[in-house]
Amino acid sequence: MKTRKWLQPIHEPYYNANHLLDKYGVVISIGSRGKGKTLSWKLNAIYNTLNFGKETIYLRRFKTELKESKTKFLGDLYEGDKRLENEKIEIKGNTLYVNEKPSIHFVALSTSLNLKSVSYHNVNMLIFDEFLTLGYKLRGVNEETIFLEFLETTFRTRDDIFIVLLSNAISTTSKYYEIFGFDKPINPKR
Repeated sequence: MKTRKWLQPIHEPYYNANHLLDKYGVVISIGSRGKGKTLSWKLNAIYNTLNFGKETIYLRRFKTELKESKTKFLGDLYEGDKRLENEKIEIKGNTLYVNEKPSIHFVALSTSLNLKSVSYHNVNMLIFDEFLTLGYKLRGVNEETIFLEFLETTFRTRDDIFIVLLSNAISTTSKYYEIFGFDKPINPKR
């Protein structure tokens, strides 16, 4: 097991994923709005690069969502961890770079089938933000099949991967639960 140079700082009562990193290959994180789920995983993606030289895919359903997310992506990073002020972090095109190294690739699920020949050999984490919806999905196609196709394109046959699905608590049912063997969200405190 590789040792982390940095762990995400803990800011109570906000979300913290440190304890999940070494235990699970798939995390479905559903919770209250504004408690730091996305920030936590953005920081973990950056630490994934700083600690191990690995890259992450940040996935949103539509290009419009992705464009808006990219515009605001850096806004809370430095508040989340002051240590990042000493790192050069910038977005060029559809990639976030940390100290000139690719760290996070921004991808829209709606256009992911166009990326079948793109090599993601250094990506070991995928974050699908806002995977639950209030009824809006990709139209005219089976969204879950496209997601699985993209996972296959990204990870091929590798098993050293980490998949994170994030959402606000808006639904307790989803085909994505079935994909990963969950009938419903699991809360270990209940």
